[in-house]
Amino acid sequence: MSLSKTLYLNTTQKEHFIENGFLKLPQAISPLLLNQLRDTVDAMCSAENQLSDCTVLESSNKNFVVAIDKIIAKSNPIFAELLGSPLLLSIAESLCGVDFFPVQDFIVIKTLGDQNEIKWHQDVITEAHEKTFMIGFYLDSANNENGALRVIPKSHKSNLSICELQKMEYQSLDMEAGDVLIHNLKIAHSSGELTSFPQRRVVYFEFMSTKEILNEQVYPESFVELRTRLIPNAILCFQQKYREAIPFQWNHPEKDNYVPNSNPHSFIQELYQEPKKVKAANYCFDFIQGYTS
Repeated sequence: MSLSKTLYLNTTQKEHFIENGFLKLPQAISPLLLNQLRDTVDAMCSAENQLSDCTVLESSNKNFVVAIDKIIAKSNPIFAELLGSPLLLSIAESLCGVDFFPVQDFIVIKTLGDQNEIKWHQDVITEAHEKTFMIGFYLDSANNENGALRVIPKSHKSNLSICELQKMEYQSLDMEAGDVLIHNLKIAHSSGELTSFPQRRVVYFEFMSTKEILNEQVYPESFVELRTRLIPNAILCFQQKYREAIPFQWNHPEKDNYVPNSNPHSFIQELYQEPKKVKAANYCFDFIQGYTS
């Protein structure tokens, strides 16, 4: 569907997400945007030596770009336009409420031969929060043998450790290019390396509720305020690209305090000069007695 269309989740979708910890939205992005995102990601990977916030993995004497961070601050504004789109922001409001804010944005890339397996983990080590989520825009298909997200359904509600959760039966969330996947930050998940598909590229955004996070002191108020400033500027980036579209109606209770800059993308790049303060993920580290490496 078009970026200019809102996608407010219905009651059934929200209940599925809250109960199971994940929600799949089939074919949520148009073929045109899909190809534009693919071309942009490929260009960024080709320029890895000139690109900051790029993670490179060496495997079989070859270098593979496996992650790119802070993507909305990169020179191509396509990711800022995506962040400011009615499509994405309506989903964020559906799950977090009107006081949502974006925590981080990045791309994860798997390439055949990179041997890039993501171990079992949870995206946060804090208590479970209902109004938090990660959303992934899939630029390629994925299945259990080719990088699909593997999740332990309902594990976001469990008090078991990640080392215990990873031993439970998992569900593979197979995806098609153009699909969108939303998951709770606390759900246990992993993904295997590719065995036959050439690539699996996913564009990620993380969102939280301001009130929920500040009440539990997950992030300082200064960080939340800084990240909230991204929203009106991203909306303006979207407006400047899609001039015929109706912009997202942002209903943040303090929106009058967040006036967009006349040059929104440059302003976003300035905001990203601040140090990143994202909380660490929660991985399982199993140690076998008698071995130290």
